[in-house]
Amino acid sequence: TNQNTYDEGTITFEGQPHEGTWLQYNIYDVDYEGTYTVKGTKLVLAGDESWEAELTSADRITGAWDHEEEGFSGTFEAVRVK
Repeated sequence: TNQNTYDEGTITFEGQPHEGTWLQYNIYDVDYEGTYTVKGTKLVLAGDESWEAELTSADRITGAWDHEEEGFSGTFEAVRVK
């Protein structure tokens, strides 16, 4: 990554507190989806993209993502929208 904003979007989660499904809708009108698991403060999203994150508070997630098929990766920060 080049430390610029690569993408913006919204990720919604559905399921149980420890596992379920996720859907990302981004600014390019592209949807990515998959499954998630939570263990303690660790969050892992698998599917079209792979994400590994740390829940740093009830409203903030930071981590890294990888879209291996297209060769893109980077870091991210997500904030809950209430």
